[in-house]
Amino acid sequence: MLTLITKILSAWPMVIKRSLANWRLLSSVVIGVILASAIMSGTVVYFDSLRDLALESELSKHEPTDLDILVKVNKGPTTPEEYGLVRRRVESELDIQVASVSRDILRGGRTATFFLTRPGLEEEAGDDSSRSYFAFLADIDQQITIVDGVRPRETVVSEPDGNPVILEGLAPADAAADYGVGIGDKLSLVPYWTDATPYASVVIVGLFERNNPEDLIWQLN
Repeated sequence: MLTLITKILSAWPMVIKRSLANWRLLSSVVIGVILASAIMSGTVVYFDSLRDLALESELSKHEPTDLDILVKVNKGPTTPEEYGLVRRRVESELDIQVASVSRDILRGGRTATFFLTRPGLEEEAGDDSSRSYFAFLADIDQQITIVDGVRPRETVVSEPDGNPVILEGLAPADAAADYGVGIGDKLSLVPYWTDATPYASVVIVGLFERNNPEDLIWQLN
């Protein structure tokens, strides 16, 4: 090993002398390599910029809402834990595929559609066109202002035998006025399929107004 190092060190003076003797040729080679590297890297930058400009030009031809990507996952019955698994899977794919061109991610969910009726008329549910469903929107507290009543509790109350399930909910103030319902009113949501729980009773505990009706979060449905 020591002999090899000694040979390499002894060869350096010869390399230096030969390089100095042919400095014109070596200078041309070095300059040529630098120019070639600059041209190649400049070409990559140019085509990347051209691609971005072409993409921006094409996207500008469309309305922003036409470019929204809607990802839907059907899974049920579900739990908060199952929802967390699905959410992490979807968001990891979005990070890989569209993170570089996306501005924001809005999350929401909804159940199947139920027949809607007044309490005591559950047996007649489905005879008319009244329908409803349960839904949630992430960060909804930042999007609404409660104008009457209180926020619903997250707990679900049920009778000792499990029937009916009683839920607290909010209603849009304008929709409540149109349908003649208000604070304290109850509505029954009856599944169209056979279930151990024949219906859920929803109590309206608050009325809200949208802070910005044009916000994209209201278009998730």
